[in-house]
Amino acid sequence: MRRLWLVFGFVGLWACLVLTGCQENKPPVNRAFVEANPAYLKNFGDPPEVKKGRGYARVGYLPLRTAPDRFSAVPLYLFTAENQLEQMLQRLLSDEIALPPQSPLYLPFPADLQMKFGPLAQKTLELDLTTDSALDPATREAVALSLAETAAQLPEVERVKIRINGQRVPQMPEEGYGHRAQRLVAVQPPSILMIAGMWEPGERAPGELMVNFDRPVEVNSFGLFEADGSKVEGDYFTSAFQMAVVVHPTQAEKYQDGVKLKVEWDVTDKLGRSNAGKTTLALQRVDH
Repeated sequence: MRRLWLVFGFVGLWACLVLTGCQENKPPVNRAFVEANPAYLKNFGDPPEVKKGRGYARVGYLPLRTAPDRFSAVPLYLFTAENQLEQMLQRLLSDEIALPPQSPLYLPFPADLQMKFGPLAQKTLELDLTTDSALDPATREAVALSLAETAAQLPEVERVKIRINGQRVPQMPEEGYGHRAQRLVAVQPPSILMIAGMWEPGERAPGELMVNFDRPVEVNSFGLFEADGSKVEGDYFTSAFQMAVVVHPTQAEKYQDGVKLKVEWDVTDKLGRSNAGKTTLALQRVDH
């Protein structure tokens, strides 16, 4: 479900980029931008360029599977300037974050985790978390540090105090968690997230296939093939945010939910990290 929500996020993103700022009976004004903060620039480089609309490039921090006290960044894109702190933290707890199948990162948050924001005073944020799930000490701290490091990328936050079910996290310093560069590890090269088929209401076949990457990339080479090795015929192009290769298939009825497709790719992200490979993934249906 997390992966499907990410695709809906892409769709909403494209709509926002296309429609924001258009006003009837007025000449178009090109005020398009994606603003990136220092944390995004450090981890992912320059944000993607857009022709219309506005976006805000930020990051979230997730723990490593092999070392849950170490964290690495994933890109987060927001579309309003207001309440960005709350937007970023709620995004981590939502179903909108997707990770590559072989990602070294994981999502430590239980599905029923709820978050309540306390006051932000003297650059200290208070968060109250509630869950009915049993959390071991390592998971509790992974949850807390993921939220704290994500919040601390904003200049108005220096400390984060976190309670889970009314109890302070035992490992938390008395003054709260602060940013520590020693917790953070370098971002890995770009990777494929999933292959999605986008179905319009009432249609029996997908209007487009989307091969999603985990960040904006430059596509050096790309191929999409059926299980027998034959190429998926159709029109190929990259998405507005450079995070997906989109295919309008010539024979769309062949590509139903669950069909296996082979991908060959060679991509480079904005910081010059490259990755190339071959993989087979099942097509996942997404209904508009």
